Amino acid sequence: GSRGIGAACARALVRDGLDVAITCVGRRAAAEAVCDELRALGGRAWVLQFDVRDAAAAAAAIEGLLAQTDVHVVVNNAGVVADAPFPGLSRDAWHGVLDTTLDGFFHVTQPLVMPMVRRRWGRIVNVASISGLHGNRGQVNYAAAKGGLVAATKALALELASRNITVNAVAPGLIETEMIAGA
Repeated sequence: GSRGIGAACARALVRDGLDVAITCVGRRAAAEAVCDELRALGGRAWVLQFDVRDAAAAAAAIEGLLAQTDVHVVVNNAGVVADAPFPGLSRDAWHGVLDTTLDGFFHVTQPLVMPMVRRRWGRIVNVASISGLHGNRGQVNYAAAKGGLVAATKALALELASRNITVNAVAPGLIETEMIAGA
């Protein structure tokens, strides 16, 4: 939530009257600046700094947040790119992208689902990509991660629908953000 699509989502949620917790792995100052902006708009905002790939760090951060507030809406926006033609794709590039997208989705969403089930209300929005639907040259890892996120979204939506919890994915194409600068 410290930049790009995540920061735009945070601003929209605060304008709609929600409090927002922004997660970041680095760039804490940027996340704090967005939180300051959200507070100026009248919302409560927190920064949670952890790597979504790290199960223990995610659990600790979410436990701390839940001690302060309930979470009704989750936007899974963590993503990285490490583009390369498949024959030259490194193991680290493969796992870095998949682990951020898929493990991140699991580590952040799973501990928040049961409180939503108990409340019988929640919203989960996963930011996928058009690349996850159609593929893209040089992005086998990214397409696999985002395609997996779409499949997980569909399955979780079926699991949670009877509890008035929606699970949706949005699949943007290229958006002018820092992440695609120079693409």
